[in-house]
Amino acid sequence: MPDNHLTAIATPNAVAGLAQCSPNLAKALETPTEGYQGPDGFSLRPTTWKCPSNPSAELRREANERAASLSVNLRTPATANHCARWLASLGNLVAGQMSAQDVRDKLTAYAGNLDYPAGLYTQDSLKAAGKRFKWFPSFAELTEFLDARKADMEAELSRCRAIARGGNDGGSAPAAPANHRTERTPEDWEWAHKLVADATQRITAAAQGR
Repeated sequence: MPDNHLTAIATPNAVAGLAQCSPNLAKALETPTEGYQGPDGFSLRPTTWKCPSNPSAELRREANERAASLSVNLRTPATANHCARWLASLGNLVAGQMSAQDVRDKLTAYAGNLDYPAGLYTQDSLKAAGKRFKWFPSFAELTEFLDARKADMEAELSRCRAIARGGNDGGSAPAAPANHRTERTPEDWEWAHKLVADATQRITAAAQGR
């Protein structure tokens, strides 16, 4: 096992090679905002996204590539090994003063019950979770975080598909359903348990050193 278990999710945006957004595509996908005078003063709030009318051939090509890679990332099930690596990395960022037994119990229980696509367990999502959570999150907190990221990916997929089609339908294309569930093999579980044991030692040592 490599010393740095972050190498398993080191690719910044992808499990299956998520196509990058050019500035033009990023702007086309952006949710617009409008000024709003509320009780606490002026602020911005999101408004309804509309697909660009008559997008260029280049923008349509980019949107199609992005949609294809988003779809793969949302359809590819995460193995127990992949999920456990991500959780172990998160534990190193936010563990706090948990005992070794608490770390082991949480990682084992979470890895067996988080049924999300592999595209959610990336370096980007790890960084976001590290900023979101001060302490290791409860199962409910973590699923809320992952549900929100999944919804964002599905919304982006729908927008990309609308742009790729030429913007003639108002951008109302539904997102493709993701297949989250995969059977865990004995090899998956054996490796995940080894990873949990290794992560427990690392996190406990880091906590004792604070």
